[in-house]
Amino acid sequence: MNNYLTNSDDLSNLQLLKDLLNHHFEEFFSEVGISIEDHLILNACVVIEYLIYYHGNTRRMQEKLRYRFPEPILSILERKFQKENAFLAAASQRMIEKDTEIAKIKIGKWGTDQQNFSLRAENDRLQKMIDQQNLVLRKLQDRLDCVSRYNTLVLSRKMRTHQLYKTAFQSQFCTIMGKFKKILNVLVFSN
Repeated sequence: MNNYLTNSDDLSNLQLLKDLLNHHFEEFFSEVGISIEDHLILNACVVIEYLIYYHGNTRRMQEKLRYRFPEPILSILERKFQKENAFLAAASQRMIEKDTEIAKIKIGKWGTDQQNFSLRAENDRLQKMIDQQNLVLRKLQDRLDCVSRYNTLVLSRKMRTHQLYKTAFQSQFCTIMGKFKKILNVLVFSN
């Protein structure tokens, strides 16, 4: 700002004002959507209008103001109006696109929900079949275990019986052999 003030001799007052406004409010003007020249014209019109209304006959000065500044003011307002209309049209187009996108997402979600529902029903049906098959397998396993226990019991009884027979046979064989040896000894010693 000091640079602008020190260089004021080189620049016209209007240019200095434009540079100061540009330096401090450029971002604001670009956000509002008007140029600095438009802003200066509007402010000048407002100042002139204020001075006229404050110090003079308002009706006469109003007419003079209308004849004196209609085109710049109307062109600025027309440009501003066109920019706002373009912005609103773009915003409404974006809203329509977003609504379309949301509708597509909802349709996709509905389709996914339907597919999930049918998959869940199929999964439940398959789970019931698996549970039934598991029940049949458990029953078969129980029967197999019963048969296996029965066979083990029968086999252990047979083994015990066989062992008893073997033990009885061995003891009888031993007694017979003992008797046979005695008989042989008696025969051998009697000769």
